[in-house]
Amino acid sequence: MARRKKIEWNDGDLFAIILSDSSFVLGQVLDTPRPNQVRVALFNERADKIELLSKNYLNSTEHLITAIMVTREQLDYGVWKIIGNSTSRPIPVSLYPNEEFRNNEWIGSTTHDASILESFAEAYFALDYWNMFFDPEYFNKMLYNSAKKPNKLIYKEK
Repeated sequence: MARRKKIEWNDGDLFAIILSDSSFVLGQVLDTPRPNQVRVALFNERADKIELLSKNYLNSTEHLITAIMVTREQLDYGVWKIIGNSTSRPIPVSLYPNEEFRNNEWIGSTTHDASILESFAEAYFALDYWNMFFDPEYFNKMLYNSAKKPNKLIYKEK
């Protein structure tokens, strides 16, 4: 089996995550604090085509739905498509996820698998269950601002 080639990406890169309905959601690489981890922001910007994703939402938290640290494989192998770069960031570095652990060599920080961010996006846009995990509050805890929780979500019956 041929080995996949890693692609180059950088802090500030904008990326698109494809959802199960073939739409795309906008994300941004905030930084890469550790060798195999990346802090990213995900916005409530969704479009049917990558080129229709608006990049006008990057300098405020108005459209920010989550900022988390994830594993980097989806970026490394082009699963999340790089669509540009921006020096604008929605939040200051002091508010990046896990920033409070930087001076302690990241001990105590939390990293999610990249697929968790994809599942979060699916649920946020009502393409999958919001309460799909054992902890029914899991995605609620990932929201950057609980006021940004969508009104139209789908829930799995208990």
